[in-house]
Amino acid sequence: MPEDFDLLLNNYDEGIRELAVAARELIIKLTPKAEEKVYFGWRVVRYSLDGTMAGQFIAIGPQKKYVNLYFMNGTDLDDPKSLLTGEGKKMRHVSIADAKQLKSAALKALIKASAKLQQEKLS
Repeated sequence: MPEDFDLLLNNYDEGIRELAVAARELIIKLTPKAEEKVYFGWRVVRYSLDGTMAGQFIAIGPQKKYVNLYFMNGTDLDDPKSLLTGEGKKMRHVSIADAKQLKSAALKALIKASAKLQQEKLS
């Protein structure tokens, strides 16, 4: 695991660290070409398709009791299971409090759709 990812998680309890690591593994598995970057000031790990801010499609944001998955283009995603929450202009999130949530087919579909949509915007 990258050192920056570990450093970011140092201030969280074991359960949150495990959730964040599991979320990271899922994102990397579903979008292996995505580039990972830790933003310590925002306390998030963002994933980009081209290494730029414009290419970012998802981020992991550890919290005290759960881990948020932030979808940069959340308002443009088809979300038939209504997993996405939030009030931002574009961004929506899914709060993960249990590792079982990461096995959800609907969540995996959202992650893939977010990457696909961002790739189309970059093209």
